[in-house]
Amino acid sequence: MGIIENIPNDLIEYLKSSSNKKYETKEAGPFEFINQDDIELHLIPTDIDNSESFENDEVIYGNENDPHYKEMGCYLVKCINLVKDCEYYDPFGLLIWLPDYKCYGIWDNSHFVVYKFRNDVSWNE
Repeated sequence: MGIIENIPNDLIEYLKSSSNKKYETKEAGPFEFINQDDIELHLIPTDIDNSESFENDEVIYGNENDPHYKEMGCYLVKCINLVKDCEYYDPFGLLIWLPDYKCYGIWDNSHFVVYKFRNDVSWNE
């Protein structure tokens, strides 16, 4: 199975379109999405002890159920970076597709943490 088969149809259609893929937000400034030809699979590191979960509205760092909890190291997660250029931030990781989880997400490259969106979030949303 090729990389494109793992990407949702609405995202592929958007990336194939010749329409303007440049946007601007107050915080990130001008940014641009990739084109279909820019699709590439990457492996991003996620620090084992920086993973976050929530319990009773409190943020808990680390996953004590992880067999490698408290060990030095990281997991490598497959992703497709969707932002080509951004004025105020490093574009890599601002918005990603996680093919193994079939959802969108964000990679915080300063803390090596991946934040997944809900699986029911579509590109059009």
